[in-house]
Amino acid sequence: MQSWFADHVGVQGGDKYKFKWDDGTETNALLIKSVNGKYVRFRIVEAEDTEEYLEFRVAQDAITGDIDLVITEFVNAGDEENTAAIWDAAVDTLKYTIGG
Repeated sequence: MQSWFADHVGVQGGDKYKFKWDDGTETNALLIKSVNGKYVRFRIVEAEDTEEYLEFRVAQDAITGDIDLVITEFVNAGDEENTAAIWDAAVDTLKYTIGG
């Protein structure tokens, strides 16, 4: 995650994480679910709604066999396009990092 999602990912004991970006932005998160090789789900501590989460899930298409990275994030109304552009850039960085 550190090489494509955030500039620094810190584990602060057990299920507590801190994501940092070079622009000074920081986000605290709690790991609430994980299945090795399948998905991780975080609750963003600063989120007003405790049902909101950020999830990275690896899924295989039943027909083509392709492997997909499915990202689920709750965003405020009106922020959808900007957030999608940020995720597109992050996924492009991931593809470059893994040689895809």
